[in-house]
Amino acid sequence: MDHQQQHSSESASSPTQALIKRLRARGLTQSEISRRTQIPQPRLSRWEAGDVAAGADDALKLQALEDELEG
Repeated sequence: MDHQQQHSSESASSPTQALIKRLRARGLTQSEISRRTQIPQPRLSRWEAGDVAAGADDALKLQALEDELEG
């Protein structure tokens, strides 16, 4: 693991991780989030584990889903 990857996995939750946690707390599975946002489920899994930073477009999709659920 290089220094940047190590730093990424040791840092506090990213805004994207926090969004995924909030969506999961509402009872959504990774598969459901994937289906509703068109973000591949393996990518969601990596983000939830803190392995990969989210792209801006995908982070916006997650936020849109949360906004939709808050209704």
